[in-house]
Amino acid sequence: MFVAHSLGGLLVQRALTMSRDGRHAHLQTIERSTVGICFLGTPHHGADLAKWGSFLADIINIVKKTNSAPVDLLKRDSEMLRDVQDGFHNLLEKRKEAGTRIDITSFYETLAFVRPIIVPQESATISGELSYPIRANHVVSCASDIIITVN
Repeated sequence: MFVAHSLGGLLVQRALTMSRDGRHAHLQTIERSTVGICFLGTPHHGADLAKWGSFLADIINIVKKTNSAPVDLLKRDSEMLRDVQDGFHNLLEKRKEAGTRIDITSFYETLAFVRPIIVPQESATISGELSYPIRANHVVSCASDIIITVN
Protein backbone atom coordinates (compact mmCIF):
# COMPACT_ATOMS: atom_id res chain seq x y z
CA MET A 1 0.00 0.00 0.00
CA PHE A 2 1.42 3.38 -1.00
CA VAL A 3 0.51 6.74 0.52
CA ALA A 4 1.85 9.59 -1.61
CA HIS A 5 1.61 13.38 -1.57
CA SER A 6 1.81 15.69 -4.59
CA LEU A 7 4.64 14.77 -6.99
CA GLY A 8 5.24 11.65 -4.91
CA GLY A 9 1.99 10.30 -6.34
CA LEU A 10 3.26 10.75 -9.89
CA LEU A 11 6.50 9.08 -8.85
CA VAL A 12 4.55 6.07 -7.49
CA GLN A 13 2.60 5.83 -10.75
CA ARG A 14 5.78 5.86 -12.82
CA ALA A 15 7.57 3.42 -10.51
CA LEU A 16 4.72 0.91 -10.69
CA THR A 17 4.63 1.15 -14.49
CA MET A 18 8.38 0.64 -14.66
CA SER A 19 8.11 -2.26 -12.21
CA ARG A 20 5.47 -4.00 -14.34
CA ASP A 21 7.40 -3.47 -17.57
CA GLY A 22 10.83 -4.20 -16.07
CA ARG A 23 12.89 -7.26 -16.88
CA HIS A 24 13.94 -8.04 -13.30
CA ALA A 25 11.60 -10.36 -11.39
CA HIS A 26 12.41 -8.82 -8.00
CA LEU A 27 11.35 -5.37 -9.28
CA GLN A 28 8.18 -6.74 -10.91
CA THR A 29 7.20 -7.96 -7.45
CA ILE A 30 6.64 -4.35 -6.36
CA GLU A 31 3.83 -3.83 -8.85
CA ARG A 32 2.33 -7.30 -8.31
CA SER A 33 2.31 -6.78 -4.52
CA THR A 34 0.59 -3.39 -4.66
CA VAL A 35 -3.00 -3.58 -3.42
CA GLY A 36 -3.78 0.08 -2.82
CA ILE A 37 -2.69 3.67 -3.27
CA CYS A 38 -3.76 6.75 -1.33
CA PHE A 39 -3.04 9.96 -3.24
CA LEU A 40 -2.92 13.25 -1.29
CA GLY A 41 -3.08 16.32 -3.53
CA THR A 42 -1.48 14.52 -6.48
CA PRO A 43 -1.74 16.57 -9.70
CA HIS A 44 -2.77 13.67 -11.97
CA HIS A 45 -3.84 16.14 -14.64
CA GLY A 46 -1.35 18.93 -14.03
CA ALA A 47 -1.69 22.21 -12.21
CA ASP A 48 -2.12 25.74 -13.53
CA LEU A 49 0.28 26.89 -10.82
CA ALA A 50 3.04 25.21 -12.84
CA LYS A 51 2.98 28.28 -15.11
CA TRP A 52 3.96 30.45 -12.13
CA GLY A 53 6.57 27.91 -11.04
CA SER A 54 8.07 27.91 -14.52
CA PHE A 55 8.14 31.71 -14.53
CA LEU A 56 9.88 31.77 -11.12
CA ALA A 57 12.37 29.08 -12.22
CA ASP A 58 13.25 31.22 -15.26
CA ILE A 59 13.89 34.25 -13.04
CA ILE A 60 16.00 32.25 -10.55
CA ASN A 61 17.86 30.67 -13.48
CA ILE A 62 19.33 34.09 -14.27
CA VAL A 63 21.24 33.99 -10.97
CA LYS A 64 21.64 30.26 -10.38
CA LYS A 65 21.05 27.24 -12.63
CA THR A 66 17.80 25.48 -11.67
CA ASN A 67 16.16 22.25 -12.78
CA SER A 68 12.75 23.13 -14.22
CA ALA A 69 11.86 19.53 -15.18
CA PRO A 70 9.58 18.96 -12.15
CA VAL A 71 7.70 22.18 -12.92
CA ASP A 72 7.47 21.33 -16.62
CA LEU A 73 5.98 17.93 -15.70
CA LEU A 74 3.07 19.68 -13.98
CA LYS A 75 1.93 21.70 -16.98
CA ARG A 76 -1.50 20.57 -18.16
CA ASP A 77 -0.27 19.98 -21.72
CA SER A 78 2.93 18.22 -20.62
CA GLU A 79 3.83 15.24 -22.81
CA MET A 80 5.75 13.71 -19.89
CA LEU A 81 2.68 13.93 -17.61
CA ARG A 82 0.50 12.42 -20.34
CA ASP A 83 2.97 9.50 -20.69
CA VAL A 84 2.93 8.87 -16.92
CA GLN A 85 -0.87 8.91 -16.84
CA ASP A 86 -1.28 6.71 -19.94
CA GLY A 87 1.13 4.11 -18.56
CA PHE A 88 -0.53 4.11 -15.15
CA HIS A 89 -4.07 3.84 -16.55
CA ASN A 90 -2.97 0.95 -18.78
CA LEU A 91 -1.54 -0.77 -15.70
CA LEU A 92 -4.82 -0.24 -13.81
CA GLU A 93 -6.84 -1.68 -16.69
CA LYS A 94 -4.59 -4.75 -16.94
CA ARG A 95 -4.94 -5.33 -13.20
CA LYS A 96 -8.75 -5.05 -13.41
CA GLU A 97 -8.85 -7.53 -16.29
CA ALA A 98 -6.65 -9.95 -14.31
CA GLY A 99 -8.91 -9.65 -11.26
CA THR A 100 -6.17 -8.04 -9.17
CA ARG A 101 -7.50 -4.49 -9.02
CA ILE A 102 -5.52 -1.80 -7.17
CA ASP A 103 -7.76 0.12 -4.77
CA ILE A 104 -7.28 3.85 -5.22
CA THR A 105 -8.43 6.71 -3.03
CA SER A 106 -7.59 10.34 -3.73
CA PHE A 107 -7.86 13.28 -1.36
CA TYR A 108 -8.07 16.83 -2.69
CA GLU A 109 -7.39 20.07 -0.85
CA THR A 110 -10.19 22.52 -0.13
CA LEU A 111 -8.19 25.39 1.37
CA ALA A 112 -6.08 27.77 -0.67
CA PHE A 113 -2.40 28.25 0.06
CA VAL A 114 -1.86 32.02 -0.07
CA ARG A 115 -4.26 32.47 -2.99
CA PRO A 116 -5.16 29.61 -5.33
CA ILE A 117 -5.74 25.97 -4.53
CA ILE A 118 -2.53 24.40 -5.83
CA VAL A 119 -4.01 21.07 -7.00
CA PRO A 120 -7.75 21.52 -7.67
CA GLN A 121 -10.24 18.66 -7.35
CA GLU A 122 -10.41 18.01 -11.10
CA SER A 123 -6.66 17.40 -11.19
CA ALA A 124 -6.34 15.54 -7.87
CA THR A 125 -8.91 12.85 -8.67
CA ILE A 126 -8.97 9.86 -11.01
CA SER A 127 -12.22 9.21 -12.87
CA GLY A 128 -14.04 6.17 -11.54
CA GLU A 129 -11.99 5.99 -8.32
CA LEU A 130 -12.86 7.08 -4.78
CA SER A 131 -12.08 10.69 -3.86
CA TYR A 132 -12.70 12.83 -0.80
CA PRO A 133 -12.16 16.46 0.17
CA ILE A 134 -9.73 17.24 2.95
CA ARG A 135 -9.80 20.46 4.95
CA ALA A 136 -6.20 21.47 4.31
CA ASN A 137 -4.06 23.33 1.82
CA HIS A 138 -1.34 21.75 -0.28
CA VAL A 139 1.49 22.58 2.12
CA VAL A 140 -0.07 21.58 5.45
CA SER A 141 0.56 17.94 6.24
CA CYS A 142 -2.64 16.22 5.17
CA ALA A 143 -1.71 12.88 6.72
CA SER A 144 -2.57 14.06 10.22
CA ASP A 145 -6.25 14.32 9.23
CA ILE A 146 -6.53 10.83 7.75
CA ILE A 147 -6.70 7.45 9.43
CA ILE A 148 -5.95 4.55 7.11
CA THR A 149 -6.83 1.01 8.12
CA VAL A 150 -5.09 -1.85 6.38
CA ASN A 151 -6.62 -5.32 6.69
